[in-house]
Amino acid sequence: MIVLKDTLFLAAPSFRSRAYAQAMVRAGLLPNRVLLLPGTEPVWQGAERVCVEFDDAGAMVFAPDETVSATLSGMGVDFEIAASHDVNSEAFLSDLRRSPESVVIYSGLGGVIVRAPTLGCGKRFLHVHGGWAPRYRGSTAFYYSMLEECRIGATALWLEEALDAGPILARRKYTPVEGVEVDRIQDPLARAHVLVSVLRERADRGVYPEGQPDHGEARTFFVIHPVLKHLALRQLGAS
Repeated sequence: MIVLKDTLFLAAPSFRSRAYAQAMVRAGLLPNRVLLLPGTEPVWQGAERVCVEFDDAGAMVFAPDETVSATLSGMGVDFEIAASHDVNSEAFLSDLRRSPESVVIYSGLGGVIVRAPTLGCGKRFLHVHGGWAPRYRGSTAFYYSMLEECRIGATALWLEEALDAGPILARRKYTPVEGVEVDRIQDPLARAHVLVSVLRERADRGVYPEGQPDHGEARTFFVIHPVLKHLALRQLGAS
């Protein structure tokens, strides 16, 4: 295992955080520490293991009900519970300022926008957006790309104040798999796959890439209407 000494994993109780933790362990690339946001862990009532194979990305096995703590507790990674689930609060910022790591893998609560005081605290926030940025920015953007292209995307970028507009480190499109849940399985796994590609580059080079801005066509989407979501899933054949 390689420990990335400059890297803190900020993990909300979510399926995305679980996918990230499991992908990092499989890749042999661990954060130096984990800062857990307080909250209720989501419950999974499906199969214990789900296998998804995106195009040529290889098979990814995911245990949706396995928490971040369960995945990483035996790996020698230090854990801390944040003082607040609000990443824009002064209590959270106090925790973050005490952290020696310079880079934060951001897996916060969905729908929360990281504000200027947090972004300006001296850390860089590595976020994997669920969409091919900048063409698909904003919330549930992968559903709109499913409607238009029958593809889902994931983009690793450095967070900035503008929504999903920071320098791009890596991005990829995937053909969604029929019959596999999108929100809790496919989207987290696509993001985890892109995240690991960035962490591998960090491990190989010793530093994170600076990323490149993309000034191409940019569209911002918001939470998809249930009817459009139904059409996207119907097109895919997923449930």
